[in-house]
Amino acid sequence: MLALVILYSIRNKSFYNPHLFYWGVTLYAVLLPARTYYPEIVRDELYNMLYLFSSLGAIAAFFLIPIKPEVALSNNKAKAQLHPIIVVLAMIYLCNLLYSIFSIVYASGGFINALVISRLDIYLKQGIMSGQSISKIFMMLPEACLFILIGFLIHNRKLLASTTIVTILVTFYIFTSNTRLPILFPLIAYYVVLARVFFPQHIRKLIPLSIVGGLVFVIAFSVVGSYLRNGQIESLNLSQEMIIEEASSRSSNQLGYYKWVYDLYNKLQEGDMSYGYGVEFFLNPVTSFIPRIFWPQKPLTSSSNLLTEKVYEQRKIGDGEPIHTFLLIGEGFWQFSWLGAFILPFLFIFLVTFVAKKIANLPYSFYWQAYFIISCMPFVRAEMPLVKSLLILILVYVISTISKTTISFRNPKVAGSDNYILSKT
Repeated sequence: MLALVILYSIRNKSFYNPHLFYWGVTLYAVLLPARTYYPEIVRDELYNMLYLFSSLGAIAAFFLIPIKPEVALSNNKAKAQLHPIIVVLAMIYLCNLLYSIFSIVYASGGFINALVISRLDIYLKQGIMSGQSISKIFMMLPEACLFILIGFLIHNRKLLASTTIVTILVTFYIFTSNTRLPILFPLIAYYVVLARVFFPQHIRKLIPLSIVGGLVFVIAFSVVGSYLRNGQIESLNLSQEMIIEEASSRSSNQLGYYKWVYDLYNKLQEGDMSYGYGVEFFLNPVTSFIPRIFWPQKPLTSSSNLLTEKVYEQRKIGDGEPIHTFLLIGEGFWQFSWLGAFILPFLFIFLVTFVAKKIANLPYSFYWQAYFIISCMPFVRAEMPLVKSLLILILVYVISTISKTTISFRNPKVAGSDNYILSKT
């Protein structure tokens, strides 16, 4: 099925899409490790029916939700200039990025010292329970405006400016990210957008080359990224033998999703855990919006965190140990039993496609579209991106409202007049 999805992706000029994410991640994170590390579980035919149900859900999505390019360029020429409020908000976020980078380097005593801090340990012991701060929530709108500014700069061939901003984004994630993939997302989205804008006639040739080259790059970077997030950059060894050894070792230690879902399945089947019946699935996205500063005792809202404690009762989130993630399949089975294993892969593909389409309605949003879609890839191995999608839809509405607002200046010499007024066109 993955080969068919790749074929249709090339035919429809799509570098990546939720269909490709689902089948690719399932092959890499579930099926290959299952055959290699868990042959005894592979023989459990009833358990493996879960993956049949999930495959049927993804196949249904393949026929009902068309594969489309990850970037829609139709609205690029809708406006000659960006709204000044969008530009101001984008500059606020850019300044915030620069200030954050400088603060981290300064507090660490230098560039190299900032790289040898284990951000993963800090997150597992402190950050995982802190939730979203008020400042991070407020900064989501300026961040989205910065993505639109990048698209605007690319459209107007201001490549030095756009490349500089993307480089700052990547640098920020190098110093702050506790996982490896966010460091790559800005680069991947930027590459795809540049290919679409400057080489549209060569897209079908670029896609297979990009997939092969991307796989090689990601494998090598996964090793570098692990050293970065664990604060071990001074021990980095990029010899071919070390890359193969590290990739193999980390795969055996970190790709345990097939076993973790099996543990969840047994807990539910044996009655040691109760099914969610949709309560957490629909309630948690709502409570997630309440910052912990206002509700210090707020229960866990992430399915991965919740299930880690429920399945492995000796575990406590915040104990410094890595959490377990249970795939869309596991979350679906926990909430809706066998039907959930079918529903969630379909719902994931639908939701990502739907939100990306809404983003595409905004002028110069093509970098944001590409970034949003690629950033949804990790959710295949974790849980439904409901909270992320709701926040994005809110941001799309707010930015759309801003874009429809005009700023007109009045003559300050006229008595009783304001300097400016805001109005909707």
